[in-house]
Amino acid sequence: MAKALDSGQGGVRSLFTLGSAESDYKPSESPTGSYIETKENKIVYKKYPLKPENCYKTDENLKLITEELSDETKKLLTGGANRETIKSLQTRKNVYELTFNSMECRDKIEEDRLKESANLLTKTAIGQEKDVVDKSFNLQKVYIGVGALVLIVGLIVVLKK
Repeated sequence: MAKALDSGQGGVRSLFTLGSAESDYKPSESPTGSYIETKENKIVYKKYPLKPENCYKTDENLKLITEELSDETKKLLTGGANRETIKSLQTRKNVYELTFNSMECRDKIEEDRLKESANLLTKTAIGQEKDVVDKSFNLQKVYIGVGALVLIVGLIVVLKK
């Protein structure tokens, strides 16, 4: 079971427990106070569910949340961003990273890519071999035809003498 620690609004700290479903997500009491549910948190948590169904979805969500976090941080420099949204995004990104690592997604994705690459190479090799065999089969037919023609001409020459 993975856990992520977040600094909430006003220095409040909360502990998130990563379970098997969104309903397993429970903010717990901390020594300094309790979790404060904000509009920004609800938006981020709805947009990025706590437990994606597989490694590919986790990877995709991690990429999207990283891009959104980068965009929000750039907005912060111009004064147009909400700090709570950035905190919520960072918290969710941390949870996704924990999930990604705990599910050993890097290894699974790499293994799938290697299998896909091997399948592609095998299909390409089969196609190339088929092309070569078809061409040589046609060439073999031509040689047999020419050989038969030469044999018939030779037989006619021998029989006429």
